[in-house]
Amino acid sequence: ATSRLLHNATVTNIPSPQTPRLILRGFTADDIEPLTRMHENLDVVEFVNDGRPQTANETWNQLAGFIGHWELRGFGPWAIVERESAALVGYTGIFYPAGWPQPELGWVLRRESWGNGFATEAASCAMAYAFDIIGLDQVASFIVASIERSIRVAKRLGQHRAGTVVVAGSKRDSYVIDRTNN
Repeated sequence: ATSRLLHNATVTNIPSPQTPRLILRGFTADDIEPLTRMHENLDVVEFVNDGRPQTANETWNQLAGFIGHWELRGFGPWAIVERESAALVGYTGIFYPAGWPQPELGWVLRRESWGNGFATEAASCAMAYAFDIIGLDQVASFIVASIERSIRVAKRLGQHRAGTVVVAGSKRDSYVIDRTNN
């Protein structure tokens, strides 16, 4: 009976859009280890996860929340997988938990994958999904003002600064793009 409980299930109703270099897919239990390693890097978590590393158990809970987001909203975060290496390099998608001011386009990459254009490529794919499939009129990215890398990605996506918001108790700059500006 235990072996049936340990299999790596795949949630089948999560779409898997692709770009020339990346595959966006639903998360699986196999992602816990690489994501935990990613969340151990202080550069990566400086402005996510309260700025502290996550344990494997916290990563498990986060992944359960990501998968549940798809069930509750019909959209959510994807794992970003590099086609060439099949490595999990981060996550992106549309996130809209209770209490959020509006749907957020977010991205987080492992440190080793910074500077390759993966964030822009993956987030652009997620943004197209938000407009073309979900039917959103606007998406925002909530960015801590000192994260220049993320601000550059937001600007490459065509987002512009539209003010500040408080998200999960933290003040963030809101970068937005409307469907008509896309």
